Amino acid sequence: MPRGGNPVKRHPQHLHPPRPPPHRSAVRDEVDDRGLNKHLGPAEVDDDEDQYSPPEHVHTISPHTVMEEVSTSVLATDAQIREMNACLQRLKEHEREMKNSLMSQFIAMNERIGRDTSNL
Repeated sequence: MPRGGNPVKRHPQHLHPPRPPPHRSAVRDEVDDRGLNKHLGPAEVDDDEDQYSPPEHVHTISPHTVMEEVSTSVLATDAQIREMNACLQRLKEHEREMKNSLMSQFIAMNERIGRDTSNL
């Protein structure tokens, strides 16, 4: 069983995904297309490719602006890492305090048990 106690679910090998429906023949597709063209008419070809080309006045970002954004992002990330590191140090200190407290309690309990059994 993997960590966390969650068993890995395995699918039986004999189960397969359903098969896709069979593909229609090209002849059938051509007949369908002719029927559609009769009702809809021929498709218009759009030769106006200019509407899809980028505008002439493309706004460019200067390398200086990019560097400022990168620098700001790096500083923010550095601040977050420092904050996380400080939190981790506080957590480690708390863990040490709890460990010392538990050991003190264990020693006191062990001494009590030793005194109680020696008085028997």
